[in-house]
Amino acid sequence: MIKADKIIHKYCLVLVTLIIYACQAENKSADIYSYQIDDKTEKIETLKKYLTKESGLIEAEYHIWFQDNGTGGIPGPSDYNIKLALKVEPDSLDSWTNYLDRSSKKISIDLWDELQLDKNFWKLESEPELYHSSLSTEVKLLFRKENIILCIYSTMPVALEYLDE
Repeated sequence: MIKADKIIHKYCLVLVTLIIYACQAENKSADIYSYQIDDKTEKIETLKKYLTKESGLIEAEYHIWFQDNGTGGIPGPSDYNIKLALKVEPDSLDSWTNYLDRSSKKISIDLWDELQLDKNFWKLESEPELYHSSLSTEVKLLFRKENIILCIYSTMPVALEYLDE
C-alpha cells in the first residue's frame, strides 16, 4: 500500500509541475500587421519571435496571425497563418527555398495585398518563381532580380489560384 501511495504522490507532483509550467509559459498568440509598428527594430524583433529563419534579412512587411495552443490547461499544437514580404541579401535567396518544390505554374500576388506594400520600395517587376511545400502549407514567390520573397506559412494548406490554367 505504501508503494502505491508513493507512485500516486509522484504522479501528482509531475502533474502539478506541468500545470505550473503551462501557466507560466509565454502566450505567443497574436494578430499583428507590420505597418502598425513604427520602429524598424521593433518590427524585425517582433517578426523573429515567429520566424525561425532570418538568413540575409534586410527588410520585412508582414501579417502574423498566431493562435498559441501550447499554454493553459492542455497544451496542443499552435495554429498560424503568416504572410511575409521579405527583402533579403542576394546570396541568401536560395536558402529560403532550397527545401521546397519549384512549380512552373503562376499565381497572383493578390494573396499579399493585405500587407499594404509600398510600391516604390517593393517593386515587383521580374517574373516570380513559385515554390511550395508538398502540402502547400508553405508557399513562396521569389523575385530574384529584386531579392524579394513573398511567403505564406500556414497550418492549413494555402488555396492557390493558378493564373495559367
